[in-house]
Amino acid sequence: MASTTRRAIRQRVIQECSLGFNRLATGGTGTTMVDTRRLQNTGADSRNHVNFYLNLPGAAAADQVRVVTTYTPASGTLTHGGVAYGVSPVADDVYEVIKWIHPDDLNTAINRALEKLWYETWMPLSLIDDYDMESSGVTNWTATNSTRQKITTAGWYQDQALEVTATAANGYVQSNSVPVKAGAFGFAGVTVNTSATGDKFEFTVWDVTNAAVIGSVVEETTMMRHQVAVSFTVPTGCRQVALRLGAEANGDIAVYDNAILHVQHQNRFNAPTWLTKRDQLLSVRWQVSLGSPVTNSSSQSAYPEDAVDWPPVLISELEIDPTGTVPMRIVLADYASSYPVWVQALRQYSVFTADTSTGGTTDASEDYIVAAAKCEVYEMLNARFKGRFEKEVKAAYRSFAAVARAEAPRGERSWKRVM
Repeated sequence: MASTTRRAIRQRVIQECSLGFNRLATGGTGTTMVDTRRLQNTGADSRNHVNFYLNLPGAAAADQVRVVTTYTPASGTLTHGGVAYGVSPVADDVYEVIKWIHPDDLNTAINRALEKLWYETWMPLSLIDDYDMESSGVTNWTATNSTRQKITTAGWYQDQALEVTATAANGYVQSNSVPVKAGAFGFAGVTVNTSATGDKFEFTVWDVTNAAVIGSVVEETTMMRHQVAVSFTVPTGCRQVALRLGAEANGDIAVYDNAILHVQHQNRFNAPTWLTKRDQLLSVRWQVSLGSPVTNSSSQSAYPEDAVDWPPVLISELEIDPTGTVPMRIVLADYASSYPVWVQALRQYSVFTADTSTGGTTDASEDYIVAAAKCEVYEMLNARFKGRFEKEVKAAYRSFAAVARAEAPRGERSWKRVM
């Protein structure tokens, strides 16, 4: 779904709730905003727009919100009574004229709506940081002879992936180190593709203590994604391991997602930080690759992207710990095996942090968020004006229900809860 911004949502809410309008200025001064295209009208009433909020969303924070004190129809001028603008409005500056409700309250209502919406998602469990590539930035992955960036066009069950470009032979990025015990069995897996035919990815389990390769997969691919796995035994003297995600030759590009690492006797996993309530968890699943590995795999351990089955995993407990590093831990009924463990769960959309922020709208339609925001805005107005918006509140919820039937998560489908 296409993402949208808080400004776009707010301006639709302003229009659809009949709170005002947004247009482009033609000029202004420290105490005025002029729009000769919409506001200039010699037949208009000078009382129009008085005491409305005048918002310049593209201005510096100190210059954004003022209250209109006079309207001059003949020149299309709105005058405010606040502190003079540090930078006067100029042609094509966006402005909003809003009645009854402050722009900050509109932003709060939009975020409150997002916090009440849920979507279904899948996420693996792993022992390394930023394993799902959903963190902002790339600082969890240390680059050697490579460059790296997060991209939003290749995520597998999530929104982002990590693109690694080798700047010399065997360039790579490395994860954080994970403590292990010598002799323990381990499993590592990743979703990967290269950007061009002939490029090769290199997926490596690295012995940090002894500076040695434990297990590796090198593969020449097309742009098809693969599920790649490495089973290994922790060598003598090894106390820490890490994953390396790389590309073989200078200029080769590989795209990685879902970098998974398990070690023997691991049955307790940190849940994703957004998983805070038992009711969010729909199921826990093994990711089992089906069929035969691709024929050009150097280690015969790369499988086609979607040849996957999802048998259920039994869990014995969900440990709730709001004071811990994560709010929930998932305890398996048995030890992790040579298959990745995934959770299917409901997640809240991310809120907007700025006018240009897209929040969680990569995963939601603009109509869905607008419909939810209108419910919050009318609830706010109805409380403020002592019941005068009861009709609008009811209509907004009916409209939201119609949109939600198409947009809201459908829950477990044929699957059963694990607890």
